[in-house]
Amino acid sequence: MHPVLFRVGPFEAHSYFVLMYAGYLVGLGFARRTAPYFTAAAESEDGEALPGPAEAVSDTQGSGSARPFFRIGNRVTKRAISGAQVSEAAWSSLLPFVLGGRLMYCALNLPALRADPMEILRVWHGGFSLVGGVAGAALYAYTYCRRKGVSPAELTDAFAPGVTLGGAIGRLGCLLGGCCYGVPCDLPWAVSFGAHGQGGEWTPPCHPTQLYESLADLIILSVLCVYRPPRRLPGEIGLLWMILYAAARLLIEPFRSGATSPVLVAGLTFPQIVCFALLPIALWSLIRLRLPAGSRRAQNQAIAPPA
Repeated sequence: MHPVLFRVGPFEAHSYFVLMYAGYLVGLGFARRTAPYFTAAAESEDGEALPGPAEAVSDTQGSGSARPFFRIGNRVTKRAISGAQVSEAAWSSLLPFVLGGRLMYCALNLPALRADPMEILRVWHGGFSLVGGVAGAALYAYTYCRRKGVSPAELTDAFAPGVTLGGAIGRLGCLLGGCCYGVPCDLPWAVSFGAHGQGGEWTPPCHPTQLYESLADLIILSVLCVYRPPRRLPGEIGLLWMILYAAARLLIEPFRSGATSPVLVAGLTFPQIVCFALLPIALWSLIRLRLPAGSRRAQNQAIAPPA
């Protein structure tokens, strides 16, 4: 635990802020660079996707104005989401992301915050709900898509890898800042954390669940990068990310339950409730997306009520 990275006079650079912001910038840069790869698929004449690195190119045929295209191998196809759109959507949704994450954290920790309401303002102590942050950003991003005529599914595909990489870095800020740790354990890698607002007391050795989630994010990112279906469909990468993240969070959350993740109902924490609901919905949506069009029509006719 190292809550302050460095000091310059009275100024303190808090680990939580620095690494969260670093994760945001790195994730945004990664999303900008990889948006062509994750949001469009070039096809050969027989309908097969072509392998190869994506390369941004311009096409001025027709109207004379440049349009966003990208190259895979020797073929050029229209790019669904441009890097400029990724940047615009990311920066405009930053405030909803921050507010959503902080407000959700405060709502889930009201009993502890009642004893010291000023702790709500001490954001450098950590305390951020990733689920709330993503929900806030997603709500704003939907309005952005409506205004700009962008496909929400394709925007999700563009952001999913960057969000995953940024989350892996941001969780290191949680580790150094001393928040989001797990329940006590006697494992060799257990870590003690300072308890803010408790007279400088330290926790017993605990599960470093921040590291668990950071590692899970890197594994998820690797899967997204190597996932190469014969033909990538809009929304497919985003749904795969939701499935993998929900599954990983459900595996990690029991190590946090009751420590830094309050139990709400039926022994479940808020992230567990969300992920238990999200996982089957995303899995079913991905299966239906990958079904051939004929199979989807037959399935819809089979479940349709009689006229």
